[in-house]
Amino acid sequence: MHVTDERSGVSWGARINTRRGQKVDCPAWADRLQQETWEKQGLVLWDHQSREITRLAATQTLSLLSYMRSTDDWRQEGLVVGEPSVQVFPDDPKPNLMYTLAHEMTLSPEQAQGVFELPENNEAELQVMSRIEKSGYQQKQNQFLNLLAEILIHPPTETGIATGDSE
Repeated sequence: MHVTDERSGVSWGARINTRRGQKVDCPAWADRLQQETWEKQGLVLWDHQSREITRLAATQTLSLLSYMRSTDDWRQEGLVVGEPSVQVFPDDPKPNLMYTLAHEMTLSPEQAQGVFELPENNEAELQVMSRIEKSGYQQKQNQFLNLLAEILIHPPTETGIATGDSE
């Protein structure tokens, strides 16, 4: 399902990007960040009415496919998809994380069926992309955890410079 022309009467669409940098058919209303999202690998969904573009990486797309295979609820109720994100609250006495969906889109049962068919028909390519993603994710996760630990151990002061002193 790859129709991006608003004039066609189709208000939304989805596609699988198998390689980075696919600029073809990006909606004219997309801002710079949305255009970057449009070009990334994985499952890309868009909605002309809300002017929203969201993307799931290959690994996330395969998880969505697995979920959709495990239940039929989405066939009656539809589906909410979005880019998984994490919010960090370092000012809390016990810093915590909150998992959310960014760029959320609510799909009807018919739309969800269309989305289900895309990864189903491209599963082999998504598996290859997922293996490559996972090797890069591990490195990025380690960098993030090291940075987070440094911030929690030496929180920035009001001037933005950590002193290393604890009072």
